[in-house]
Amino acid sequence: MSKMGKDHGSEYHLRRYLTEPNTQLSEAVLRSIQQAGKVKWVIPPEGTKEWKGMNFLRDEPLAMQEWRRFWPQRGNPPNWDAIARLDLQAGSECLLFEAKANHPEFCSPPCGAVSPSREIIQKALGRTKTYLNVHPTSLGLVLIISTRTALPVFIS
Repeated sequence: MSKMGKDHGSEYHLRRYLTEPNTQLSEAVLRSIQQAGKVKWVIPPEGTKEWKGMNFLRDEPLAMQEWRRFWPQRGNPPNWDAIARLDLQAGSECLLFEAKANHPEFCSPPCGAVSPSREIIQKALGRTKTYLNVHPTSLGLVLIISTRTALPVFIS
């Protein structure tokens, strides 16, 4: 989503939901991972672009170094509408959210990357499918990626 609509659109609704005094989404996240802890929502300031790639981890040089090896640094990185920083008994983790309001938003243009970036992306997605035990030929969209699954894939 490059442009947030006024009073409409998936990005607008997610930001509104996260900025109102409402804990339902945070509680649902903790229930889904079956852990107790705290959720802090990190959304880009109003009127700014989405988070790009892993730039929300700028203060974590090891993670940023591994991200640069895992994903091409040219072209358009994945975008995130919100980040949930989880403080759990086992440590800190992040969930990355890209909001989608309706079915057409799920359909994006095909990857425009060319060699060698395309091969790096295919390798990264292959490693992620293996880590998540997804059949190698299956197609699909990953809309929510957790460092519980994604960061160990590119850090390992």
